[in-house]
Amino acid sequence: MQFHNLQALQGSINMPNELETQLKLKLDELNQYSTRRKLEYGIFSSQLDLLYNDIRDGYFGENAKEGSWYKKITEIKSNYPKPDIVALKVEIEELIKQVDVAKMYRPEE
Repeated sequence: MQFHNLQALQGSINMPNELETQLKLKLDELNQYSTRRKLEYGIFSSQLDLLYNDIRDGYFGENAKEGSWYKKITEIKSNYPKPDIVALKVEIEELIKQVDVAKMYRPEE
């Protein structure tokens, strides 16, 4: 973006704030899936209980995919899929650069 175009935009929008909002949303996207998964997984003792019951009921090997623990974990992972971490990090780095450039050319407040 050329400098004169950047100045024209500054009059109509608050570019750094808008970019910072986009940056925050990307950071949330990066971290949100794991936070939600952890909440859904519950405490370890609940998972261990599910595993114990599956073992007791004979769910081993390929048959383990029919057990309650496997089904619960698979459902959680399906509900909160892992994003493309590499692509998100590239987007975040680009937004950080844009925020830095926009702040350099921000008119004095």
